[in-house]
Parts: sequence; C-alpha cells; structure tokens
Amino acid sequence: MKKYTKILIALIISLSFFLGTKNINAKEVVYTNDNGVELDRYEYAFFIKVYGSKFLQYLDEDTYNQYSDIDFETVEVQSQRYASGAQTRDDGTFFSSPVKGIVISKFCGILCRVVTTATWYSEPSVKSYDVMGIYLDGPTRLNTPATVAYSSIASSDASTTKYDSNGHGFGAVVQLPQGEDVVITQSFTYTGTGTINGTYQHAMSQSSLTLAQQFNISPIGFGGVLDFYGDAYDIYDDMTGVYITV
Repeated sequence: MKKYTKILIALIISLSFFLGTKNINAKEVVYTNDNGVELDRYEYAFFIKVYGSKFLQYLDEDTYNQYSDIDFETVEVQSQRYASGAQTRDDGTFFSSPVKGIVISKFCGILCRVVTTATWYSEPSVKSYDVMGIYLDGPTRLNTPATVAYSSIASSDASTTKYDSNGHGFGAVVQLPQGEDVVITQSFTYTGTGTINGTYQHAMSQSSLTLAQQFNISPIGFGGVLDFYGDAYDIYDDMTGVYITV
C-alpha cells in the first residue's frame, strides 16, 4: 500500500510541476477579437502600431500566422501614427485628412516587410474601385503584394494588381466592401535600401475595374506613386502619400 502511495505522491508532484511550468510559459492574453485571435501585450502593441485599432477586429489566424517569424517583444517598427485629423509629420510615414488616414510601416523578421494601412474615420459615401500602390526607389520587391479591404460586414482582396515594367512599383485595384469601419491594407517583402513611397487613392465617383487601371507608376503621380491618365485623372482624390526610408 505504501508503495502505491509513494507512486501517487510522485505523480501529483510531477503533474504540479508540469502545470506550474505551463502556467509560467502561458501567453498572457490582453486582447481577444471576435475571430478568436488572442494577443499578448507585445503582439497587441505591434498590430496597433502597424495596422491601427480598427483593424484588430478583422485580424484572423491566417493573417496572424504570417508573422510567425517576428519576435513581437523585440521587433522594431519604423513608422509613426498620430491622432485622427492630424496632418503629416516630417518623417513622412503618416498623413491624415478629416475623413481618412494612411500610415506606412517597416519591420524585419527573417525578411523585411512594408505595410501600408489606410483607415476611414467615417463611412465613405462612394464605394467603388480604389487604388493602393507603392513606388520603390532603390529596394526590390520580393513577393506578391497582398492588398485587402475590410469592413464591418465583409472583406475583398485586390481585383487586380498592375506592375511597373521596370520593377519600380505597383498599384492594386480593390473594390470597397459594404459596411462601416473600412480599413485597407497592403503588405509585401523587400530587399535593399532606399525610399519606398505609398499611396491610397479613393474614387470620388463610381469607377470601374478598367478605368481604375488607367495609371502608370511614377514618383510624380498622385501620392508620389500613381500617375493617373484619361478619365481616371478626374475621378481619384489625389490624397497625399507617405514614404519611408529603408
């Protein structure tokens, strides 16, 4: 009997040690969204700085897992976000009008990435084909950019992405979904050094997929990226762009 008692005590001690170790290493969750994504304070701070608070409700496991190579506790995010309605600052990574803002961020894990995020502060009156794009002055894009528009009831991937033949950048056409709290994101990996310009151009009247592609990639274009021509020139709002040195 004593033998079994000793075995039971040993099992209890082992189990207690295991649970204690597990608890020490457990993730201290500070935020959970409706998609079931749980963030600790470092992850929360990272996604807030890169994407903004409105985006957190749209974060899903697939997007979260794309950052598995990031050490959230030590990663350095190069960008700066200011209060809604603030104008651009000298660092050029953020610009805001009274109705929407845009921020560009850079950070590195195994690869270095740039993320551009446009956030609407109120629901846009026109929901058509908008364009978000990048101009590369020095760096080289490595992967296919991912551009997604989110709202409170839906999301939509880019309908098409148009690339500069000389590799200087690209513009992605995305149809704004119905719903409120609209956020548009664009991310890609890169190598090299230089300057990266980012822009988000909104259609002020109904556009089309064909019309939205009437642009070239140029630093003299809207937002330092999209050089619209033809009928598209008068449709898009010429919002100020952002830039970041990498």
